[in-house]
Amino acid sequence: MKKTYLDKKIDVKIKIAALWGAMMILYIYNDFFYLFVPDSIQHIMDGNMGPVQISQLTLFAAAAMMAIPVFMGLFTLLLSAKLSRIFNIIFGILYTAINLVNFPGEYFFYMFLGVIQTAFTIYIVYLAFKWPKNEH
Repeated sequence: MKKTYLDKKIDVKIKIAALWGAMMILYIYNDFFYLFVPDSIQHIMDGNMGPVQISQLTLFAAAAMMAIPVFMGLFTLLLSAKLSRIFNIIFGILYTAINLVNFPGEYFFYMFLGVIQTAFTIYIVYLAFKWPKNEH
């Protein structure tokens, strides 16, 4: 008799929350690795964040952009399926677009992790669209 491994079905909420968390880890690694790009630290010290001048507003916007995926992981688990599905479709599409806009002209490591991040956000949108329905 051949033994098989037990493999339970994972709830869609857990899958999506895990994808948001994994995407955030890749964001952090991308930003950390970027510090090793020649002249990047000097660029920051000169008051620039990418193509924009560092200000209270740009730092707040960057903080909000990084906080949203963290909250999406939590909201996915805590909100109703209907609301969670809607928010994941909206923010999944938004973060897919953000990832794609950041690709041109970047270093290979940045594009590599960005492709994975984009795959995660596309999969989030896919899972949200295909959210299982109750059978009556």
